[in-house]
Amino acid sequence: PPPPTHHQPTTTNPPPTHHHQPTTTSPALSCLVDRQTILRNASLSPASMLTTGRAYVTGHVDCEGQALNSAGPQQPHAQAKQSGVTFVQLHQLVHDFHDYKLMNRRKNLLLLYIFLVLLYVGLNVALLGVNFESQEFIEENYYTAFHMAAFWGVFAFTLLEAFILISTETVHWWVGADISWLHRVQSLVILFNVMFSFATAVLFSMFPEEFEVPAHYMEYSVQVLITAVNLFFVVDQTRDANPNGLIYRLRYVEFTVALLVLALSVLQILIFSGAIPTTIEAERAAHFCEFTNEIFNGLFALMYAILAYTNVRKTIVHHYKEMKAAVE
Repeated sequence: PPPPTHHQPTTTNPPPTHHHQPTTTSPALSCLVDRQTILRNASLSPASMLTTGRAYVTGHVDCEGQALNSAGPQQPHAQAKQSGVTFVQLHQLVHDFHDYKLMNRRKNLLLLYIFLVLLYVGLNVALLGVNFESQEFIEENYYTAFHMAAFWGVFAFTLLEAFILISTETVHWWVGADISWLHRVQSLVILFNVMFSFATAVLFSMFPEEFEVPAHYMEYSVQVLITAVNLFFVVDQTRDANPNGLIYRLRYVEFTVALLVLALSVLQILIFSGAIPTTIEAERAAHFCEFTNEIFNGLFALMYAILAYTNVRKTIVHHYKEMKAAVE
């Protein structure tokens, strides 16, 4: 038989195929914010701008950050410049939206504070009215309710006062070595008022008949410091007021009224102790001084809160216009 022959398989090389790579858009370009979309939302209202615009910006900042990291030797800043919005601008928009939200929150808190102070002024007007009855009638009909409203009302007001002074940075919190001695004293006064008024209200609530006299002395003593806080309000108002405005021109009138109210708070202690004789019961006469004093304290705090609310609202409007101009 003939020897076996080995046939080599003939292989043919397939013709080269040309694969078309899909064209992709640069991440740095696709991740940037559509300025027209933000502008349309900005023209609606501040709330819609905050909700929609912040969603666009925060979403695209992360995306652009990834694109810049993966860009390598390319020039992402040049690509970003082609779209009209840079990464720095996006970061600034996020920061502006955050500040805008914080200012809105402060404005709402100040509005709540204004209404609560109004309630406190109304409470003292009511207590002043029922104090025109004789001491005997008061003790027989509404002795406990009358004093409970007075003691716990003062404590609630010290909390409100501490809130407005600290939140508006009229009084800086007593933390840190860079706080001046004046701010330290103001912080001590605010904290002492809250603590001492609460202790007074609790003491009277435990046993009204037994602790009425010491609780009154404690309350009238702390009201001297509560009234002194009015001077904080006046000084802060005139310091930042417009020299041509009404607040600045009436600064001496405000200061004089604050000093008179402070003197009234000292007078009520002397009347209650009997050092100054009166034609009516000493406690009832001291109550007239007390409730009048607290009405003025509430009005000082109310005026300051309204001014703070107005200033925050002006800042919000100005901030909103700046954000809208940034995306245009």
